[in-house]
Amino acid sequence: MARLLLQAQQSTPPLAQAYRLRAADILFRHGDLYRARSILGYVAEAELTPEQARRYMMLSAEIAVLMGDGQAALQQLDNPPAGATDLVPPDQQLRLSELRANALDQAGDHMAAALERIMNTANLLPPDQQAANHQAIWKSLMALPAEELRAQADRSPFSNIKGWMELAALTKSHQQDIDQQLEALNNWLLRHPSHPAAMALPGELRSLRTVMRAQPKRVTLLLPLSGAYAASVGIPVRDGFLAAYFLALERGRDVPDLQIVNTDGVHDFAGLYRRLREEGSEFVIGPFEKSGVQQLALLPELPVPVLALNYVQGMEAFPAGLHQFGLSALDEARAAAEQAWRDGHRFALSLTPASAWGEEVAAAFRAHWRSLGGTLADSQHFGNDEDFKAVTARILDVNASQNRAARLKQVLQENIEFIPRKREDANFLFMAALPRDARQIKPALDYHQARDLPVYATSHVFSGRVNRRLDSDLNDVRFCDIPWILAPATSIRERVEQHWGRNAENFGRLYAMGADAYQLYRRIHQLGAFAQSRYFGQTGTLTLNSQGQVQRAPVWAIMKNGEPRLLQSTGEQLVGRLEAAH
Repeated sequence: MARLLLQAQQSTPPLAQAYRLRAADILFRHGDLYRARSILGYVAEAELTPEQARRYMMLSAEIAVLMGDGQAALQQLDNPPAGATDLVPPDQQLRLSELRANALDQAGDHMAAALERIMNTANLLPPDQQAANHQAIWKSLMALPAEELRAQADRSPFSNIKGWMELAALTKSHQQDIDQQLEALNNWLLRHPSHPAAMALPGELRSLRTVMRAQPKRVTLLLPLSGAYAASVGIPVRDGFLAAYFLALERGRDVPDLQIVNTDGVHDFAGLYRRLREEGSEFVIGPFEKSGVQQLALLPELPVPVLALNYVQGMEAFPAGLHQFGLSALDEARAAAEQAWRDGHRFALSLTPASAWGEEVAAAFRAHWRSLGGTLADSQHFGNDEDFKAVTARILDVNASQNRAARLKQVLQENIEFIPRKREDANFLFMAALPRDARQIKPALDYHQARDLPVYATSHVFSGRVNRRLDSDLNDVRFCDIPWILAPATSIRERVEQHWGRNAENFGRLYAMGADAYQLYRRIHQLGAFAQSRYFGQTGTLTLNSQGQVQRAPVWAIMKNGEPRLLQSTGEQLVGRLEAAH
C-alpha cells in the first residue's frame, strides 16, 4: 500500500492516478472504507482517463453507500468526472443502477429508488436474479404511504409501474385484515396475470395463504389485571387487544377462542405455560412481567409459540418459539441515531437521565451511532430537579469558552465584551427526557446560544396530548413516536376512544400495543420467514430479528408552535412516512 502511494507521488498523470485508484480499491476490498475514501480525496479528477473516471465515480459511490451516506453517493453519481459515463459496459451499467437505487433509499427517496429498480435495474438483470430485485422493489415501496402509491399508479402511463404501485397500495391498505389482504391480492393477480411481480411475488405475499391456514384456533392472553401493573399496563393492553379482536369479529373474520389469564401474583410462569399447553392453547400472548419472560427464555424450547409483551436483555440466545414485543425506548434510541445520520449529521451529543433506564437508552444510542460511523463528542446525564442551565452548559462545554475569555481578560488587563459560545465539535443532540424535564432542557440550550443545535428525542418528551402552552418550550425538537399518537385516527383508535374516552388519551400507546399484539400473533410466522417482511402497525413499522425480538421503527415529528407536525421525506429530508389507510 505504501509502495503504491509512493509510486503515485513519483509518477505523472495518468499513471499517478492509476496508483491511487488501485490503492483505494485494495483498501475498499479489505473493508477499510475511511482510508480508501481519504486516498480518493487526493485523486485529481481533471487528470483522469474516461476509464479511470468511471472507476473513481463507482468506487466513491460504493464507499458512500456502505457508510450509509446516500446523499454523498448521489452527489457523486449525479456529478461524475468528465468521461465517466461514456460507453459504460453492461455489467457496470447494472452496478450503477443498483448503486443509485440503494443511495436513493438511504436518502429517503423510496419512490425514486423503486422506479430505478423497476425501469432500469430490471432491464439489465438476468432472469435468475429478478426475484431478488423484486424483493428490493417491494422494500422500497413498503416505505411509502398508500395514498402516494395510489397517486403514482393513477398518473403512470406504464403498466409495469402501475401494477407495482397498485399491488403495494392494496397490501398496505389492508394491513389490519389478512382475509381482505388475500382477497385483494387474488383480484390483483386476475387483473395482472403477466406482470413481473405476478411471476415472482414478494415473499410475504407468497406466504399469505400459508399464514391463513396456520392461524391458531385457541389463544391465551396473559396480563396483570389486578395489583400494581393493572391500571397502568394490563388493562389498557387488554382493551386494545379486545378492540382489534371484536372489530375483526364484526367484519365477519375468523377469530380464535380467547382465554384471558390474570398474572397478578403468578410466580411460576414456566409452570403456567406447561398447564396452558396441556389444556390445548395453541398460542400464548404475554406475559408482561420481566420475571415471567425470563423464566420462559430459560426453557429449552417452546412448542406452543409465545409472544411475550416485554423484552429480556443480556441473553445471547432464546428458545425457538419465543418472540418478544414491547414499547422499548432502545428501539427509539436506535431510530434517532439512524434519523440523524440520514439527515447528514456525524457528530453527536447525548443527554439522558441519571438512572439505569437512562444509561440503557444512552448505551443503545451510542452503540448504534458508532456502528453507523458517527462520532459521539460527549455524553451527559441529569438527575432529578437539576439545574438545567448547568447541565446544558456542561454538555455544550460553555465553561471552556468562559475560561478562554477569562484568560484573555487577564492578558489584556481590561474588561472585554463576551458571549459564551457552545462547542463546535458536535452538530446535534440526542435527548431522552420526560416532558417536564424536556421543557426545561430546550430553553436552557437556547440560553447558551445553541438554538440552532438540532435536537432528536425519544417519544418520552411528548405527553401524547397537544398542549400548545406548555409544549411551546419544545419548539423545533424532533421526536419519534407511534402512528397511534401522530397519525390520523384509524378504526381501531376511534373504537378505543369511543369506549374508553379519557383513558384512551392517557394510555394511548398501551392500547396501540394491545392492538398490534392481536395482529402480530397472526403474522409472526410471516415476519420470521421472510427477512424483508414488515407489519405497519399502530406502534410503528414492525420487523422480527434473528433473536425473535420484534423491532419497531417509529414515525417522526417536529414541535412547531407547541404542536407536533409530521416530518416528510423531502424538504428537510426527515422521515415520518405513515401508512394512512389502516
